Amino acid sequence: MPEKHCSGVSLCSNTHKLAGVIGSLFEETGLKNIIVTVYGENTIVHIETGKAVQKALRCHFPVDKCLNRQLLAEMTQADLDIQILLDQAEEL
Repeated sequence: MPEKHCSGVSLCSNTHKLAGVIGSLFEETGLKNIIVTVYGENTIVHIETGKAVQKALRCHFPVDKCLNRQLLAEMTQADLDIQILLDQAEEL
């Protein structure tokens, strides 16, 4: 018997809608080009429509990590106090 990934129809529907919305953001921001390189054109179509929820989550996390690193790099270049705070946080 196939494994059920969602416990209810409403949960599955909402998850697919959310993935579809995030997929449309990929299209608008240009992140689609990066993800196509990693996952391929067919997979990105399923991610954008919300039909490949697990793959969508797997690609969202590294994209989020990269964007946060870029943001932190820009912030630390603009204000050295931020780098000092980050260094102190790592020591904790």
